[in-house]
Amino acid sequence: MSGETFRPGLSTRPFGMGLDLSHPDSVSDAERTAYARYYQDWLGQPHAGFTFWLDRNRPGPLKRLRLVVEQVTLPTFAGGLYPESIAWLVLYSLTGFVEGVRYVVFSAQRRGLSESQILEYIATAFLWIGPRGMDTVAAALAAFDFIEPSQPVHFPDGWASDPDAFHSGLDFSTTALSDTELANLRGWYEANLGEVPGYVEFLARWRPELLKAHRNRFEHALVELPKQVMPCAMILVSTLRGSAEGLREGVLLARRWGVARDHAIQLMCALLEYGGVEQLSIAERAIPDVLNGWG
Repeated sequence: MSGETFRPGLSTRPFGMGLDLSHPDSVSDAERTAYARYYQDWLGQPHAGFTFWLDRNRPGPLKRLRLVVEQVTLPTFAGGLYPESIAWLVLYSLTGFVEGVRYVVFSAQRRGLSESQILEYIATAFLWIGPRGMDTVAAALAAFDFIEPSQPVHFPDGWASDPDAFHSGLDFSTTALSDTELANLRGWYEANLGEVPGYVEFLARWRPELLKAHRNRFEHALVELPKQVMPCAMILVSTLRGSAEGLREGVLLARRWGVARDHAIQLMCALLEYGGVEQLSIAERAIPDVLNGWG
């Protein structure tokens, strides 16, 4: 596992980002240079928090983190979009991490996302990040120079844009939710999840206009990007928040829309460096039946 070897299936990122992970408690000048070059090339700037450990000749914590991240970043998304980056966008924007938002977008451009696709990515994150998050995004991208990628982004096989898949038969020219529309909406959930989430029934009973307004945002966030980006985002955000109900909804929709089970599990594991392994306990409680029955 030297810093110059590449993981099978990955053509864009060296294993360990240039660090020799087989010797976690030492670091060479060559490793430092390779690690700095990776961040400059793929994120547009160094990561001061990570290089803190190298600057103090204590590489162990950083290298052992990289070993964890290497297990999270499976080669199933090699060379293309890492769907977990939408979770980083949500997390960084909510915590005011301007540099983090900027390098998520920078990396997405390097992987082939156009400016228009990135704006859809942000629109999807906007479902969760609210005004504080958007202030962070705006600050991060105020002077950002978008490029036109030379090659389009690579998505997993079977992933495709499908705006009609989100449509549930609601008339968004009015705010009222009719009985017919509610029946159509329940039918959408039954067809795509196999069940109707509890919040749908709660809002239908007590705040039907709010339910319709939420669906208006949900149904129009993605046009160019594959529809599969949405359930991936739901899985990531729900795992990060510790929401068993949200995770179940995201996983059910992912299964219906052709996301591979290994991809879904990868996404649940993607944020361990922030949430800790205990966050995966919700998966064991909320979705064992879904995972076990997923072909």
